[in-house]
Amino acid sequence: MQAMVLDGDPTLRAALAGELSGRGFDVLALGSVEAAKEAARLRALDVLVLGERVGARLAHDVALLAEWRSPGLGAVLLSDRDGEALEEVFALLPAVHAVVGRDMPPAALAALAAAGAPPAQPPAQPPAQPPGLPPAGQGPG
Repeated sequence: MQAMVLDGDPTLRAALAGELSGRGFDVLALGSVEAAKEAARLRALDVLVLGERVGARLAHDVALLAEWRSPGLGAVLLSDRDGEALEEVFALLPAVHAVVGRDMPPAALAALAAAGAPPAQPPAQPPAQPPGLPPAGQGPG
């Protein structure tokens, strides 16, 4: 499972990356919108956690690009929005399944993000043996 953390706070990025890694994710932690956009173009993601603003830039385009590249992506936005402004986020950014404040503990944030990941695909099973036929590689004896 692949995760990206995009935020301008290096302490939060490191803590969240550690929590997600502990949950089995390969994590790319970035502090730049441009770097995140490039990474989202090149790799499929299962989870994205992003600050609404990184530096002076809104990061919404990263969520849109990541969702285009990875349909089914689960995203969590770190924001202080509420009311109508909060509803607008869900209308504009379909991959976002939660908007939380920046004060949420990294362990809880990682659990929330992981819950939004698409379900893991089970390994492919070989086709069932038709009744009455010997197992493959064994002829009549």
